[in-house]
Amino acid sequence: MAGGKETPRQKMIGMMYLVLTALLALQISDTILEKVRLINASMEDTESALKLRSKSQRAAIDSAAAKVAADKDAKADDKDINVRKRALQYQATMSRKEVADQIFKKTEEVINYIENLKKETKMKCGYKPGMENKEDADPEQKYGNLKETEKVISYLKGPGESKSGEGYKLQQKLNDYVKFLNSVKVKDIRATADKKDIEIVEVPLYSLIGKKDERFDKKTGMAHLMAETPEEKMNTGRMSKSEFNSLQKSAQKDWVDWNFEGSPLATTVAELTRIANDVWQLESDFISPLSGETTVEVKVVGFDVKVVPNAKVLVPGMKYEADIVLVPQTSSNFNPVFKMGGSVLKVEKGAGKYSTIVQGGGFNEKGEKKAGISGTVEYIDPKGLPTSLQFKDEYTVVKPTISVKSQSVNNLYRNCCNEVVIEVPALREFYSPIFSSPNAKLIQAANPVGAVTIIPPGNKATVNVKSNTPAGVINIGDQEWGVIAPPKPTIKWLLGNNKELAPGTPLDKQQLNQVTLLIEADKSFAQFLPKDARYACSKVKIQTKQGIGGWQDKGSSAVASTPSTSSMGKVGLYNAASTLASGSGISLELQEVYRQGCQSRENIELSLAERTIILTTK
Repeated sequence: MAGGKETPRQKMIGMMYLVLTALLALQISDTILEKVRLINASMEDTESALKLRSKSQRAAIDSAAAKVAADKDAKADDKDINVRKRALQYQATMSRKEVADQIFKKTEEVINYIENLKKETKMKCGYKPGMENKEDADPEQKYGNLKETEKVISYLKGPGESKSGEGYKLQQKLNDYVKFLNSVKVKDIRATADKKDIEIVEVPLYSLIGKKDERFDKKTGMAHLMAETPEEKMNTGRMSKSEFNSLQKSAQKDWVDWNFEGSPLATTVAELTRIANDVWQLESDFISPLSGETTVEVKVVGFDVKVVPNAKVLVPGMKYEADIVLVPQTSSNFNPVFKMGGSVLKVEKGAGKYSTIVQGGGFNEKGEKKAGISGTVEYIDPKGLPTSLQFKDEYTVVKPTISVKSQSVNNLYRNCCNEVVIEVPALREFYSPIFSSPNAKLIQAANPVGAVTIIPPGNKATVNVKSNTPAGVINIGDQEWGVIAPPKPTIKWLLGNNKELAPGTPLDKQQLNQVTLLIEADKSFAQFLPKDARYACSKVKIQTKQGIGGWQDKGSSAVASTPSTSSMGKVGLYNAASTLASGSGISLELQEVYRQGCQSRENIELSLAERTIILTTK
């Protein structure tokens, strides 16, 4: 990780984490939460593989220490350079073992804390230890209430603003762990300045991996261990700039809020598993230089073959990748040959490398299907005899689920620019959407990915979602909305700019030119779609009536109102009503009331009662 390049397994762990956080919509179905639980189980399988790698690294370091034990009494100042080399190699190897033992101990402490935190969090939500293996047990007792959010955040955050919850303790342990790794020093053999001899020096462990500022740069995959604010997530590439700008409008969140607030138990447990995997990966990165240069040949008594996949749950268009590893019980030099279907796999660092594009179709009623790989590994055993072992792995392919982010969850507004973000969280970086609709106009935005404006003219809007993937264009499905008319605006008549006029209000001559028309958009509509909630009126029809006579047309008065969510305009009545006797009637009827939308203008139909008011003269 020194160069910032992540392995396929690391990338997939990060991908699955983003899948989980993206599932936190307003409505989370039991089916989706069950898939979250399956993905967590997959990440726990990955964690088991990382534990196996840690065990192998520990065995290699212990074996190296045992090998150089005979050189304990070698003199570092001996005239023979080979003796000096053995003496310095002993010091360096024992220093590395001591440092490695410290790292293994610190890692174990952090992992044990995370595992206990997962268990305690689930127990707060109804989980009963030991019930997960009983088929007839209540699901809540087996896994906890997967939808529970309040108990989760209360336990992790603590009461009120005390910040005394377990989440803050976890954050501190992670920070302390990273600081510890950054402070560790180890002995290393180097050439002297004149290149004629060798010497032993004490150097920071991170110098054997890469520069400190590069190793802990915010662009690397471990930055989330130190993250405090949304800026950290944007800098690590896990949040777009537009999403960041939106979040800046809300209150700043701390690390616990950012990672766990609003998360149900299902995604919280998966998040804790992801953090544990990152701790294992960080340990491996720092242990690698300690085990990589303490190589020794040890007699092998047997082998196991292990398949280490990038994930156990995938969607069509993703890559299934796996390392097939021949694991010795101690260590050895060997050249395994991995075969699948008659083809020989590429071998890197002793592991057979395999990848394939996951295909869709053939899903069961739950939207899932099983797939897998199998093959053989051939090698020469410790007795010099040709030997073959079989390996296999099975994974689950799930049908992608559409997730929609919008201000209006259930309905869209007719002839309005309804802005939504249509996501397929499971596809992650493979998501390159193609939208189409048989009954609405669509305007697709470049950023963020999945942003589209829907302008429906009818009573229903349907958007078909497809995506370009490495496997080609795949059809995700249709998303449907009901369509409703925008709510009518509220009409008010004011004297000046604030006093509301009731029907029958008497006006004197000075007040005849102080009548103001106010058109207010529905507050909820204006909040959701401000560009579509702009109203105005062009003119007002004026009629007057004196005594028992009929109503007389006095023409129309132009209204100087500009389309807005709260449009105001003066209505001049002096010329039409200044000569009227006291108690005469003045009828004001709105004409040409319209809504100026984001793309077009639409006349508003109002009843006679809604568009008319009758005033009187003093």
